[in-house]
Amino acid sequence: MKFKTINGEIVERKVGHVLVEYAGDEAPTTTVLAEDGDGNVFGLHGLESLGLEVDPTTQQIRKSEALLAL
Repeated sequence: MKFKTINGEIVERKVGHVLVEYAGDEAPTTTVLAEDGDGNVFGLHGLESLGLEVDPTTQQIRKSEALLAL
C-alpha cells in the first residue's frame, strides 16, 4: 500500500493487524509495517480503536468523551 510521509515522500509499505494495549485497555487495529529508518507513529486508527484522542491544547493523550458515529 502507498503512503505519503510527513515530508511529502511517497513510500510503499505492507499493512497488518495487531492487538494494541494502552493503560490496561486492549483493542485490535490496522498497522503499517515499518522498515529500517522509518519513524514511529501511533496513528488515528490505533487511538480511536482504544477510545483515545489527543488534547489539542496540551498535546496529551486522553480518553474520548464519546466516539464519533457516522
